[in-house]
Amino acid sequence: CRIIIVSGRYRQGWIGLATGDPMRPLKPAAYAGYGNNEPMTKIPFVTPEGVYRGVAFEALTLGVPVIARDILNAPQHEWRRPRALEHGFQSSIGLPLTAEESVLGVLVMHAGEPDAFDQDEIALLITLAEDVAFGIGSLRKEAARRQTEGRLARVSHARRVMAEGNHVLMHATDETEMLQQMCRISVKSGGYKQAWVGYATEDSSRPVYPAAHAGYGDGDEPMTSSASWTADSRYQGTMGLVLATGEIDIARDIFNEPQHERRRERARQLGCQSAICLPLRNEGRLLGAVAFYAAEPDAFDDEEIALLTEVVDDIAFGVSILRTRIAHRKAEAALRESQEQFSQLAHNIPQVFWITDVEHKRTLFVSSAAEKLLGRPLEEICDNPRSLVRAVHREDRKRVHAARKMALTDGYDVTYRIVRADGAERWVRDRAFPVRDAEGKAYRVAGIAEDITDRRRAEAALQESEAQFRQLAGNIPQVFWITDAAQREPIYLSPAFEKITGRPLAEVLEDPRCWINMIHHEDRQRVRIARRLAAEGRYDEVFRIVRPDGSIRWLHDRAFPVNDATGRVYRITGIAEDITERKGAEEQLMKLAHYDVLTNLPNRVLFYDRLKQALAQAKRNQWSVGVMFIDVDRFKNVNDTMGHSVGDRLLQQISERLMGIVRSGDT
Repeated sequence: CRIIIVSGRYRQGWIGLATGDPMRPLKPAAYAGYGNNEPMTKIPFVTPEGVYRGVAFEALTLGVPVIARDILNAPQHEWRRPRALEHGFQSSIGLPLTAEESVLGVLVMHAGEPDAFDQDEIALLITLAEDVAFGIGSLRKEAARRQTEGRLARVSHARRVMAEGNHVLMHATDETEMLQQMCRISVKSGGYKQAWVGYATEDSSRPVYPAAHAGYGDGDEPMTSSASWTADSRYQGTMGLVLATGEIDIARDIFNEPQHERRRERARQLGCQSAICLPLRNEGRLLGAVAFYAAEPDAFDDEEIALLTEVVDDIAFGVSILRTRIAHRKAEAALRESQEQFSQLAHNIPQVFWITDVEHKRTLFVSSAAEKLLGRPLEEICDNPRSLVRAVHREDRKRVHAARKMALTDGYDVTYRIVRADGAERWVRDRAFPVRDAEGKAYRVAGIAEDITDRRRAEAALQESEAQFRQLAGNIPQVFWITDAAQREPIYLSPAFEKITGRPLAEVLEDPRCWINMIHHEDRQRVRIARRLAAEGRYDEVFRIVRPDGSIRWLHDRAFPVNDATGRVYRITGIAEDITERKGAEEQLMKLAHYDVLTNLPNRVLFYDRLKQALAQAKRNQWSVGVMFIDVDRFKNVNDTMGHSVGDRLLQQISERLMGIVRSGDT
């Protein structure tokens, strides 16, 4: 175009290439002589329907040269005049650029004078147009050849990545190292600028993290560019989009396509112009994505995309295999550990743990405790399962056989005797339950057999001891009682309770407060406070109770704590004795010792005691004490003349009168 202006002396010249768009069939590829303008930019060259018009369009459509000889005067060019006057041309010619019977575009030239193109000049310009068309065609063929070679090279590289990657996948033992090697192969053997693998996360602001990468140089890695993050620190890179949609994303020309403007600075820094990001799936589950970057634009055609898809699928398969392998190793290790723990447990417990195979009717496992229980070697027991049956006491075999029929349904729990190899008898509690498969079918029976001989003996001894205790407690006149440590729940009351209190045992067992409520109201608070000391062994009280018929009985109640193996008080036991008769006898003796039998007045012993108290109190308070002596005159004459019985009645009447004139609390 510059040669046309400089050497050809034309006003303007431009070349438009065919687009195939009927609305805008040409795109200016080069031009000269337009100053700050360019071709096809003025409204007059576009019809009201938006279709481009002009000699270039006509030459493209007709495929022959089209000439406007006098634009300023010919009426058919009226719409072009403003543009012609602006750029100083009066005539134009449009020549189709034809190569191999295909119109590639149009060469347009404008001249400053009218009717500037004669036949000779037109012939020369047609030759020029043919040369230009030939050059364009040759360049396009060369570009196509280079593109084909580049595509073949990329496909070859992709195949090389696939081949080398398969070797890595087959021998990989570590997932991270495997991914890293795949990225290095993609860059070194595949010819890609960069490659990286991202794994999906549950974090919405950071949905992916780099698991492996290559081609980024020292100190650089994916997801570090500021363009990959929003102002509120949310990832906005292509891989995030792929993870969200599950679809392949291709950037064919990062430098020129407007949707990639945000990525251009980073692309220039890394030297890449196109990229592809493919989802990493395994069995329908999205694990992450893999990205590849190329230095040239539009680097990924359908064949290469298909190959890279296979590579990514292989990576996903490799990840799955590694994870399955690792999970399998962990499961094997866990199984070995579980088996070891089971073996240690089974062989160290005193009970016999056993497992049988239902289908093959054989013993799969018997713990070593069977040797001690049966008195036979473990090998003999395992090799001859019938030895277990023969060891059952003949009197119990029928019952045991009936119980074992329930093993495959509900299991069983049976107690029986066995006869050891040395002839000794032992009691065994044997429990079993079915082991079912996923379909609920019983395929094994597991059980545990326990030697309960000592327990049976202890239970028998305990029963005998309890019988003796109840016989003793039920026949003593005292009330033997047991409660919990807090004395809120009665555990045992001997039958004497009913006889002493006049109340049924069930009443106090159902309502523990009944025991306190039956205590005489004058003694109740004292007893309640005293019972708090029972856990210390300091409860020993005498109090009254009121029977349902209103009669009062005196009780002597004592208690002591019972400790468990740790020394903690866990029960309180006590014994309550009816001392009503003893209390009455004591009161009678006390009365005989201090009161006159005939007059019921204090005798000399009590008089001297009270006199000592009065003298001591008077001394402390500096009081005076008076002693009154009362004599009955001629009392001897009454006895002598009327008899001692009358004298006794006289003394009784005198004592009654004296007691009537003093206070009830006076002695």
